[in-house]
Amino acid sequence: MVLAVACKQFSACMVLFGHYGRLLRTFVFTLVFAALTSACASNQSADGYDEVWDPLEPLNRSIFQVNQAVDFVIIRPIAATYRQVVPDPLQEMVTNFLRNLATPLTLLNELLQGDWEGAEVAATRFFLNSTMGLAGLIDIAGYNNPELAHRSEDFGQTLAVWGVGDGPYLVLPLIGPSNARDTTGLVVDVVTDPVNYAIDDETFAWTRLGLTVVDGRARSMDALDEIERSSLDFYAAIRSLYWQNRRSEIYDGNPPPTDAFPEFEDFEDFEDEDFDEGGDVPVALSQPDMALVSEARMPTEPAISDMLILDLEPLRERNP
Repeated sequence: MVLAVACKQFSACMVLFGHYGRLLRTFVFTLVFAALTSACASNQSADGYDEVWDPLEPLNRSIFQVNQAVDFVIIRPIAATYRQVVPDPLQEMVTNFLRNLATPLTLLNELLQGDWEGAEVAATRFFLNSTMGLAGLIDIAGYNNPELAHRSEDFGQTLAVWGVGDGPYLVLPLIGPSNARDTTGLVVDVVTDPVNYAIDDETFAWTRLGLTVVDGRARSMDALDEIERSSLDFYAAIRSLYWQNRRSEIYDGNPPPTDAFPEFEDFEDFEDEDFDEGGDVPVALSQPDMALVSEARMPTEPAISDMLILDLEPLRERNP
């Protein structure tokens, strides 16, 4: 999950895509792929309620295991050492610097989404933090000012605002959780990141990428360790958390309510003809079944089901 967020900054190492011809071809490819994604996304809610559509789960789980191994052997040890060696104030400066580098891309996507207020916030943050904040090392704009707090936007969110569905859930090698729409958005972010054009230096690009991965992994280490310890299925937990996080980002922290369960037919909707005159036994019962019902004796002790109360709706008073 952290690698997915961190590798949104993967654009830093893709300076070679700075030619406008490639940019145009990639954008056309993105529009076509986004259209296919929107069509595929219709299957996501086929059961009538929100869920993560994971048709490639066996393959995704295999890639997930490889990513976990790479993280365990390489990324996590580096991030743990980074947390122990680098002082907390300096770690915060690194986070602020990386966020400031991503702000022009956020500004671009705010404009594409038609979010003029968000674009104003991004522009203000970039100006203040790049000047008074010493190239973004200090978050001057967001200090005691919630209205100018950091907010990340990417082209995956822009596609969602344009009405493109999630598409199938994907686990990308060395990147992590994603989906068809966000993978498309990642490609566009790689090509359109203004920092790539402003700083055309390969060393800077790789340094930015490495710092982004280590910083993101260090900041989320405790949370991910707790999730892994407490979850029965770490893959399913990460998949669900990714979906919830992306949904929150798309709706700027205020996602609409979703249907957690499918809707069932109300009991009152049954017709009176479905029951006999006594209202207790369905008419469809055969004669042998009726005989068994009539001969059955009520238990002297209360049934277990009578001793359990499921608080799914307000309790009604029982008749004496």
